[in-house]
Amino acid sequence: MDTLDTIGPEFKALREEAAQIEKRRTEIRARVAALKAPVTAAIIEAVHAGRNLNDIAALTGYTAERVRQLARGTDPGVTT
Repeated sequence: MDTLDTIGPEFKALREEAAQIEKRRTEIRARVAALKAPVTAAIIEAVHAGRNLNDIAALTGYTAERVRQLARGTDPGVTT
């Protein structure tokens, strides 16, 4: 058995796994993109209802500052 017989199968398996992960990543990004507008609308509603910015941040994964920006309708170019 030579080196290729030893490491080839692992190499192949890892490449296949990487392809699966990339596909999953693409699917997740699409789901995140689809949720951005409804989440932003819910954030605005929650802020206007007086909900704590830190609570909103904890629920969404945004920073409190990003929650403030979204609630104000400002976007300084920060990726949401």
